[in-house]
Amino acid sequence: MDAVLRPPRLVGRGRTLTDLRSVWEARRVALLMGEPGLGKSRLLGEVAAHAGDVIVVQGRPGDAGVPYATLARLLRLVVERVPHLLDPDDSRSLRCELARLLPELAPGMPLPFDGQRVVLQGAVEQLLERAGLAAVFIDDLHFADEASCDMLQSLIASDARLALRWALAQRPGEGMPAATRLRETLEEAGLLEAVALAPLAEAEVAELIDSLGVPGLDGRALAPVLVRHTGGNPLYMLETLKHALSQGAAIDAGRLPQPASVGILIERRLKQLPERALSLARVAAVAGVDFSIPLAEDVMGVRAVELVNAWAELEAMQVLRDNAFAHDLVFEAVLRTVPAPIARHLHAAVATFLEQHDGAPARVAGHWLTADLERPALPALHRAAEQARASLRRREELGFLMTAARIEESLGLLDAAWSTLQAACQAQMCVDTEPLPELELARDRLARTPAQQAELAQDRADFLVNLGRFDAAEEQARSAVAAARASGSAQRLAEALSSLSCALSMQDRPQDALPLSDEMLALIEHIDMPRP
Repeated sequence: MDAVLRPPRLVGRGRTLTDLRSVWEARRVALLMGEPGLGKSRLLGEVAAHAGDVIVVQGRPGDAGVPYATLARLLRLVVERVPHLLDPDDSRSLRCELARLLPELAPGMPLPFDGQRVVLQGAVEQLLERAGLAAVFIDDLHFADEASCDMLQSLIASDARLALRWALAQRPGEGMPAATRLRETLEEAGLLEAVALAPLAEAEVAELIDSLGVPGLDGRALAPVLVRHTGGNPLYMLETLKHALSQGAAIDAGRLPQPASVGILIERRLKQLPERALSLARVAAVAGVDFSIPLAEDVMGVRAVELVNAWAELEAMQVLRDNAFAHDLVFEAVLRTVPAPIARHLHAAVATFLEQHDGAPARVAGHWLTADLERPALPALHRAAEQARASLRRREELGFLMTAARIEESLGLLDAAWSTLQAACQAQMCVDTEPLPELELARDRLARTPAQQAELAQDRADFLVNLGRFDAAEEQARSAVAAARASGSAQRLAEALSSLSCALSMQDRPQDALPLSDEMLALIEHIDMPRP
């Protein structure tokens, strides 16, 4: 069975390895592209084994919701390998900059804002250079968050790449937009070359089966039916054989398991696990990237020592490896075994634990929402929006705020929903040149008072001025003035008059703008206008 768990020989990948090594020797970035189960991780391991001192880090499900999650995992691996590089007496400035991503180095350091990201990149480059690494490999790039992908793009394209080699692996058609930008930017600069990983052909499947050395397995006889069942995907094929061998029966071409998908095969193997081991795996699947021993203790109501045997069972069955699932297909199969009502309860328990232990707000909110508990998700959504804004991830901020506003409106918290939508509008103006229809419809719906209607019309007027659409801006600004007069707020009226005066001035109509400016100045003399 051990040979089936990890075949001793790498079969059918000679050409791909040659291509990878050619890219490597040309000092370009290799991007290994392939569907799940084709063996991307093992191929990266083969290259890494002959590449000197290499750090291999994986993107994980859940990274996408938290800025710099994947990059922080990489940096922790580097720091664990060479902890002396961050001696507080010698490298305090470096330590403090890296603490923006690794809070354990100096608690309380905020995420980087725009001006600091260049400094942070320099700190990361300095750490990698001091570590003396030969290469960095990023596996499962499709799970990486936007901020990490953006930083990786800058790191790879910088002068530091001359001393450090990079290799990436991801699934085609998946990943954040930043991962696509990373690839396109590096390809345009001539720094990256993609290498496609294909399924095994029938002859290669036969060779792989024979290489296992398992009595009763005839590669030539089994290869045709295995290719039909698995499409030549090595992982699917090995899972099929493991399932068949676990039944203890002789195997031939006519007696292979017949389930429709490899997921069903994995689920059947999971049923062989002891109850506590399967329960632990289910908690790990629901928790995702937030899984930890303390979390398992809390959610399962047991001490860590009571999980020793269950943990060993999961590792022996290749369900867990290094505190994470052995591969995505196992993760997805375990998740499917959790009934929906139980899954919702577990998500709520995970969210509660994470809130008590400073969990990432985006993931805390995600767990509450998956648990169908929207009200408890609101604080986490707002914290996630603040975190995204602090790191200039305005599109992510917009998404969090729109979700929060929808929930607030559904709960009847209309004033809170209006304020959230106004914050969402500020984020949206930073990422798009055209209004977001969904946002504008919500603002129209929630602008109930004259003051809110004036604020809405003024926002639109200012936005249109920035776009150079001065006629339309004038129309909105006049609506803002009318609503502001009805509201009785001198401050709101002064702001609306300022917007209308600006729209008129931009149309070269000073004779119309000046009286409005005079009225605005008269109002300002009697109110305390907020300072910018």
